[in-house]
Amino acid sequence: MLFIRPPSSLGFGSAGAVPDHTALWHWARSLDGQRMAAHGTIGSAELDGLPDRAATVLVVPAAWLSWHRIRLPQGRAGRTPAVIAGLLEDAVLDDPAALHVALEPYPSRADRAQGAWVAVCRRDALLAALERLQQRGWTVHAIVPEVAPAPSWLAWAHRIDDIPHLTLAGPEGVLCLPLGSAPLALPWEPSVTQAWAEPDALEAAERAAPQWPWALAPGGQLWLHHWSAGWNLAQFDLKARVGGAWWQRLAQRAHAIWQAPAWRPARWALATLAAIPALAVPALAWQSQRQEYALRAALQQAARAALPGTPVLLDPVRQVHQAVARERARTGTATPHAVERLLHAWGDTPDLPPLRMLAVDGGRIRLQPLSPASAQRLQAALGARGWTVAEDSDGRWTVSETGGAP
Repeated sequence: MLFIRPPSSLGFGSAGAVPDHTALWHWARSLDGQRMAAHGTIGSAELDGLPDRAATVLVVPAAWLSWHRIRLPQGRAGRTPAVIAGLLEDAVLDDPAALHVALEPYPSRADRAQGAWVAVCRRDALLAALERLQQRGWTVHAIVPEVAPAPSWLAWAHRIDDIPHLTLAGPEGVLCLPLGSAPLALPWEPSVTQAWAEPDALEAAERAAPQWPWALAPGGQLWLHHWSAGWNLAQFDLKARVGGAWWQRLAQRAHAIWQAPAWRPARWALATLAAIPALAVPALAWQSQRQEYALRAALQQAARAALPGTPVLLDPVRQVHQAVARERARTGTATPHAVERLLHAWGDTPDLPPLRMLAVDGGRIRLQPLSPASAQRLQAALGARGWTVAEDSDGRWTVSETGGAP
């Protein structure tokens, strides 16, 4: 993204006229929207040589802007240019039609109750700078102030006409004053949390205010700071002239969400939501696999204990069942639930008499019906269900399971 600030001389004289053709445009380029990658100055005739012109942010010089704090009426109607111009009537001398006004970004409800900051600048100067870029085919995505009020105090040391100056921007507005050789004398002591200085003004800044945490930073870092904070002076009638096509605005918004520090918590939240399924599903699969391996090992161990003479266990469950069936057949032991299955088979067969007696003797079940029953009839009813029927000498019947029957 390319940030470009026109020369202050463009704001004087007739619209679109540049009295001083040697005046330089200041520019800065950022690759990620957070840090400056390059910066410099360039003449008007050399503007076409700048890179990344498709994504441009126009920076309004601090000398063009005046700042006023007003209390907006409730409702959206109170945020129209006519209402704002009426509230500024006593604070500005120019014709409201010759001025462009813009509100600070995203003021909270508490801030709106105390007042909102309004930037005021000459419309002809702003349009002249904007047209100089758009006539070259550049797409201007936003218009940001070079310096703007902020919730906490920020100090910026820079040069104006080769004279070191200090600009303070904070909750009380914007103040610019020259840096002399003596320590800085202010009517109050602002609590400065950030102090940036251009290389040619750092020595004067440290001498004037040694108590502040000065750090080297080009002016473009300040522009990027205001752009990241959401400043955009392209409001009201200028809104339609800035931002390009709808898809370009959408791309710009997506880029801001992806890069802007203010959106970092939202980005982390989305990344966490995306990572939870990606990490949870493999973790659950790994845990289930471990449980399956543990069950298989326990089954193998139990089968080894039950079948010590079996050299290979290919299907432990089936092999154990077969071994148990062979052992029951050898010892004549009834299978579990044999009585229950016999009674189900007896009850499901019509015309069989009720039972008077039933006893289990090893692998055989002895029973006696209430009325006589023929061997052929009992064998036909129970033989298909895996039972063998034999008549005893005392009129009772002995029923045993057929080998291999379930």
